[in-house]
Amino acid sequence: MHRRTIADDFARKGAFVKMENRLNELNVSYQVGDISDADFADLEAILKDSSEARTLFHRASRIYTGLRQEAATPAEAAQTAASEKKIISPIFRPLMWVAAAVAVAMMAGMISTQAAKPKIIADLVSAENASWESSLPTEPGSPLSRGYMKLTEGIATIRFRSGAEVMLEAPAKLTMKSAMKAKLFAGAAVMNVPESAIGFELETPQGG
Repeated sequence: MHRRTIADDFARKGAFVKMENRLNELNVSYQVGDISDADFADLEAILKDSSEARTLFHRASRIYTGLRQEAATPAEAAQTAASEKKIISPIFRPLMWVAAAVAVAMMAGMISTQAAKPKIIADLVSAENASWESSLPTEPGSPLSRGYMKLTEGIATIRFRSGAEVMLEAPAKLTMKSAMKAKLFAGAAVMNVPESAIGFELETPQGG
């Protein structure tokens, strides 16, 4: 039977710190709306593979949202919905504070007199009896940038800025990539693509 050694513990901690640093770097690019497709794919992979990474991501996102609200006008602040609340294990709280401090330092350096704003690519038009697990706002009427939305209950309609509409029926998970592209990982979706949005692409698990 393999016995865990001090060297194994250090290796695991080193891998976690490396992932943590990469996640902070990707999160800053994501939050300011200047993330490349390759980096966006890396961010998705990290969040998919690690529950700790998802907790760190949500924590840093909430901090960034707070910074944006402080710099925003009252009208802009009213459009920002609260992020989903997560229960953080006491084991990871010290790491959360370290990640938060790093994220705040990096983000504060990029914010001068006005908060940087992610590029808006869609709007959440409606949500009926909806429950979410999402990196994006979930209040009907909220503008949406790139990110993922997991609908655990209900029905919701998203209108992309290209004019395309996607109606989701729970359980469903959608990753928003641009005003002309999204990926459905699970669930049912109905599209309405007007002439202005011809060429809109919705990837599905079946490759459609």
